[in-house]
Amino acid sequence: MTIATEHRYIVRDDGILGGEPIVTGTRTPVRAIVEMWALSYYADHQAEIQGYMRRNQVPDALVHPVPGVGA
Repeated sequence: MTIATEHRYIVRDDGILGGEPIVTGTRTPVRAIVEMWALSYYADHQAEIQGYMRRNQVPDALVHPVPGVGA
């Protein structure tokens, strides 16, 4: 039985990998993505990825605006 999670593309199915979270429509466990693809690339390209993270960071003033400041 496939069970949805709070994440759109991640499900659990007791018949696939013992219910480990997988990418919907595949047998690819979330664990594999984290362990092999995403983190290995990051490990080899940390400065590049951190640069993207800095460029895409939302300024604190926009995330937590202070009432009355700049109004």
